[in-house]
Amino acid sequence: ILDSAILLKFFGGKGLRPFFSILSGMSDRIVLGGDKGGAGDARMKAVPDDELDGSDLEPSGPSSPKRGKDQRTERASKRRGGEGADVVPALDLVQMERLLEAHSSRILKAQKDNLEGMMSIFEQQTAEKLSHIEAKAERADQRSQNVEAKLEQMQNQLHDLLKTKPAPQPEPDRRYTLVFGGWPRDTRRQVILQQLKEGLERLDLVQHMDSEAFCTGPRRSTALAVFYPREQESEYMVRRRMHQVIMGLAKTHVAIPEGRRLFATYSKSRAERAVAGHAGWLKRTLTAMGAEYAALLDLEYATGTCWVGSSIVASATRPSEPGVDERHLLRDEVEGNKVWVNVVALASELGRPQREIARPRPNWELEIRSWNLGGSDEYAAPQALRDLGMLDSDHVIYLLQEMSRREAGWQTDQKGLAFSTGKKVGEWCGWERPTSIQAVRSRYIERWENDDDGVPQPIGRMGKQIDCVCHKGLSIPRVEICVDTYRCLGTDHELLRAFAGFKGEQRHVRHSTRPREWIGGPEVINKIDHDILKTMAKQCTKPKPGKGYRDSQEVKEAIQKARSDPSADNWKAVQNLRKKSRRQWETERIREATQGDWEQVRKLRAKKNVGWDCHYAEQQDEGEAHNSVHKHLKNIYETGDTLPELPPWQGEVEAFTLDELDMALQAGHRGKAVGLDQTSQELLQGICATPGGREQLLEYFNQETYDLLLWGAPQLSCSPDSSYSVQNPKSESRDLNSAAVKEWRRGTCWLKVDLAKAFDRVDRRVLTARLLERLGMGPEYRCWYNLLRQNDAVLQTSWDTSVLHMHGGIKQGAIESPAFFSFLAETCLHEAASRYKWKDSEDTYEGLALNDLLYMDDGLQWSRGVAGIEKRIAQWGVVLQEYGLQINAKKCQLYCSPHHTGERTIKIQGELIQASNELHILGVTFRVGITSSELLAPLMAKPRAKFWGGLQHLLRAKTPLAGRVRLMERILGGTVLWPLAALPMDSSSLGLINSLQQQLCIWMMRVSKRHDETWVQYWERAHRGARAVVHKFSGKRWSTVWLERWWQFAGHRTRINMYETQNAATIIDEYRTRTWWREQQSRPTTGIRHPGHYYPKLMNMERDMDRAAGGPWREQTYNRQGWNSKLGAWLAQKDLPWASMRQPSLEHA
Repeated sequence: ILDSAILLKFFGGKGLRPFFSILSGMSDRIVLGGDKGGAGDARMKAVPDDELDGSDLEPSGPSSPKRGKDQRTERASKRRGGEGADVVPALDLVQMERLLEAHSSRILKAQKDNLEGMMSIFEQQTAEKLSHIEAKAERADQRSQNVEAKLEQMQNQLHDLLKTKPAPQPEPDRRYTLVFGGWPRDTRRQVILQQLKEGLERLDLVQHMDSEAFCTGPRRSTALAVFYPREQESEYMVRRRMHQVIMGLAKTHVAIPEGRRLFATYSKSRAERAVAGHAGWLKRTLTAMGAEYAALLDLEYATGTCWVGSSIVASATRPSEPGVDERHLLRDEVEGNKVWVNVVALASELGRPQREIARPRPNWELEIRSWNLGGSDEYAAPQALRDLGMLDSDHVIYLLQEMSRREAGWQTDQKGLAFSTGKKVGEWCGWERPTSIQAVRSRYIERWENDDDGVPQPIGRMGKQIDCVCHKGLSIPRVEICVDTYRCLGTDHELLRAFAGFKGEQRHVRHSTRPREWIGGPEVINKIDHDILKTMAKQCTKPKPGKGYRDSQEVKEAIQKARSDPSADNWKAVQNLRKKSRRQWETERIREATQGDWEQVRKLRAKKNVGWDCHYAEQQDEGEAHNSVHKHLKNIYETGDTLPELPPWQGEVEAFTLDELDMALQAGHRGKAVGLDQTSQELLQGICATPGGREQLLEYFNQETYDLLLWGAPQLSCSPDSSYSVQNPKSESRDLNSAAVKEWRRGTCWLKVDLAKAFDRVDRRVLTARLLERLGMGPEYRCWYNLLRQNDAVLQTSWDTSVLHMHGGIKQGAIESPAFFSFLAETCLHEAASRYKWKDSEDTYEGLALNDLLYMDDGLQWSRGVAGIEKRIAQWGVVLQEYGLQINAKKCQLYCSPHHTGERTIKIQGELIQASNELHILGVTFRVGITSSELLAPLMAKPRAKFWGGLQHLLRAKTPLAGRVRLMERILGGTVLWPLAALPMDSSSLGLINSLQQQLCIWMMRVSKRHDETWVQYWERAHRGARAVVHKFSGKRWSTVWLERWWQFAGHRTRINMYETQNAATIIDEYRTRTWWREQQSRPTTGIRHPGHYYPKLMNMERDMDRAAGGPWREQTYNRQGWNSKLGAWLAQKDLPWASMRQPSLEHA
């Protein structure tokens, strides 16, 4: 008898359910073997293998009693009357062994397959890891080989340099050489030599000279002159002549620019200058302390020794006095000389404290003003200090406590002053604990009358003084407590002033770029050059005063009263009057902004990206914020590919006239930031208003061609003869929308192309070569050439100022830069099309020889598959590299029509780009089958975001509604209406844009739902009022503006056919027009048919335009007056009614 435990042990618990089901169904035992007569075999019947399959057996688990009873009954009936009722199912040993062997083989096979699968996965992962390791090892080997090659190359270069380097020459004899000085650093050589020659001739000292003076470089601050012994002249007589030159210049004041005087001295070696410099350094140090101390010094420059009184206090060659404590000496080593200063002897002879002599005197101080505002406005602190007569300067930092802040963390705000504020979570005001405190001024005092510093405190107050100054790493010699300053803000905290000293000169030089205004100049102008212009810019103009808040006369009188009687009530009155005055100023400023003052609008709009410099500096190493920006820009602009200088021009040049000068000045804008020379549009207009200034300015511009081109130049007209250019972004929207509408299930693919750092990467050599091909070698080309050749840029950040030498790229913001780049980009695309014969390939649309669009640095390519686009992009990229440009693959976007069945990926410069569901160009979304309302969706989202993002305080202000409506039309209307001239409309889109206009008016009117009206009534009342406002103040609904712009732009597109060169908008607009389709329909057998059923949106639009024009509308466009006269019929036909409900009047809603 087989026990279930034996089977369980044999099979390991797997696959036993079929066998248990068979065994449980047998009524007799399974007999192993049988009697000799074979009786047992007669009663046994083998069970087929297919009946042992677990899929056909009953599920495992205990069956219900009812089901078990039915099964036994069924088996009993089968035994009694059914087929084979006398046969007892049984298994013999051979069959059982065969069954177990088959099942074990299946188990072993499954385990083997599983093991082999796991091993294959393991081997695959191991192989991948090993391949990565081998690749890294190969790259490391390659890098090491490159490093070794570079080291070997450097060694060879160093070896060659040492072989070719001449032997060191002995230092020349400086006994017969004079040094002339007094000029500022980096003065031009010609200026130095000319002024020196004039000075020597004036003093009749030229007769003592033996040779002409010279400079050792193009820009220096000194000049040299060598003397030689004359015939029968000894060395003493040569030195005598040299001394006469030195004394002649010393006795007579020979002035040179910037208030300096010319001097001469003997030339010294480097070691001699170092020795003399030690004595000069000590003299300058004592002069900074006071001129009376420097007068006590006796100096010997030859040895660098200094005496004060009876003591020797410093020397560069002599040893220190014996017996002097080493702690009293300051020692250093300069050019091999061990210099020293006796601090104790110097302090004793001068009668000054030793710590003052030993401590380095700061070159400049930074004032730190710490004040606890007690919840007051942060802008009240500087204003209160001005009331007390404490003026601001560039070297003042405010540390303010208990400022009201809205959000946790650090924020930066800038409204005249830059504020960086911090707040912890759960606190109403921000406070940060310093990591280490070196000095804290705080104490417990029972009664405040006079503290240790003699500062009177309020009597009758008990508690702890909590105001203190903590510093680390700074030298703060003194801290001042400003008495009674707490009354200015009505708090309990005094202002603390600390002064931090810094050694060394300030490296940061920040140039003012504020707009300037004319304040008056000379009565008559007789000459103008560059230096005169710079001088007049500083003397005849001043920075334009801001329009910030200023105290009224009533507030000023209250301040004077509070100063004379500094009581808390008087200062409280000042605060109340100032709040009232400031509130009136804010209201007036908003009223001016809503009435059309764009300067106020710009100031009141929310500023973006404020405080980025603080966050950027935190991510850089200490003191490296400016250098990181400078290095980044230097890698872009300083390419080393400079343009050579052209030879002088020998031909004629047509001078500019006074009328052209007036036109150039009228085209300029006032109130713009100025450059380093402080010249501005206001300066030029002031010069022209002065007698003689207009003519002299024109003469200066005609002589200085480079400056002339900066202020007024003829526009470049050398566009290539191709149809690849797009004149404006409206045309690009029109072209792409028409192409998407006319896709006709062709499976077209579009690729938007972006050029990386377009203006910055232009190769000037290629640009000048292309300009030469168009303009020829003439005065105009030479002017553009010199403009591109001589370029330096001043980089000014919040941390420092530096100069960049721009060898490549074109200036951003210059008037000529867009024309340059547009010309170069179109030329590059045209050259790629000609070189690789794009026109010979099959067009995407039959009869439309246009497969590219280009607008500045944005391009668009389309084809029936991605293969054609990928090929053209690779070819275009080759030509772009020759122009110094390249494609930014990360900003490219691929869109494939839903009818496209091929590949939907493209590779550009190694980047794999997947096709997207939409194409975004200039903020407008395009796709095949898009409706006009869907086109408007992103355009309508921007006005809402602008309204609530930074204009709600202006548009919802309590000022006259007419001005606010006009402001909304100019700002928000321009945001949504700019591309509509190129987008076809329908009734739903016209209604949608009108609803947006009305909704903006409802928000401006502050219309809200009343408690006694339903939402339907509120909606009806709000929109009726908005329609009345639009009709009264705007005059036109946005649907009317859309239809007008469409009509005018359609005429403009068609009239371009009058010229030889067509743009892409005209080419696409003329492709398969309504007239062409009607002609095809008239050919039943040969005419072109659509591949499916379409809604003829553009054809219906042309039908409506024909109806409004009274015939084929394209023929009417060539008559401008006649075309404009048809506008009324177009509006009457397409524009929507003002209201679809019963609204009696638009003026009284």
